[in-house]
Amino acid sequence: MAATMNIPLAALAPGGGTGPGGEYDFPASGGAAITDTDRQVTLTIDRTVAGGFNAVSSAVSVAIEIWQSVDGGASWQNLVTATWTGGTPPAGARNPDQNILIAYLAPGASRLARAVVRVSGGSIAVQGSLVIA
Repeated sequence: MAATMNIPLAALAPGGGTGPGGEYDFPASGGAAITDTDRQVTLTIDRTVAGGFNAVSSAVSVAIEIWQSVDGGASWQNLVTATWTGGTPPAGARNPDQNILIAYLAPGASRLARAVVRVSGGSIAVQGSLVIA
């Protein structure tokens, strides 16, 4: 059964997260539960929020990762990483209002997923969702 975790509007500063390297974790602690039938995680970020990707310069970048645990959170594996930069997307961009990152889940029991965000070059506002299906 699909589960959606909303990522509320938040201003993120470089190194301002609670993770060991100053990264931000969504959810903030632990992870989002993955059922036995779930096969993928889709992270969607709205570029159009005030102070978001479309509103900041290209000097601001965000490395976003989707991580999975197959042992209830004792250990984590990075499934996919993308780096997105600020600024208005070029004319004709496929989806100028959203950034989307998809990861396919490894099988197993006691699975959890989370998004990890590292910000550099300046603060940025983010809002979105993490859908597990």
